[in-house]
Amino acid sequence: MASEENPVVKAALDLLPLYGVEVWRNQSHPVPGRRFTGRKGVSDVLGFTRSAKFVAVELKKPGGKLSEEQVEFLKLVKAAGGVAIAAYSIDDFQKQLESYRLGGMLC
Repeated sequence: MASEENPVVKAALDLLPLYGVEVWRNQSHPVPGRRFTGRKGVSDVLGFTRSAKFVAVELKKPGGKLSEEQVEFLKLVKAAGGVAIAAYSIDDFQKQLESYRLGGMLC
């Protein structure tokens, strides 16, 4: 999902650093003519907090659906003590981000 198609991706890349998270856009689309060697389901935006917590953010347009691989990846991140967010709008993303901040996960 290209960032120009989804303003939530841009919002995540802009907002997460304000919460002290070092972030980057994960490009995991297959390249024609090349074998895909990445991990399926890895989130759109990845990063880490100042306290070394891993951050994974999967962003969908309203009405979008997570794949089984995306659900499993987010479960793994959360089980390992990381921040795992699946959001469908900028407002949804901001609410989840604030919930993690209030819970002490973004420090």
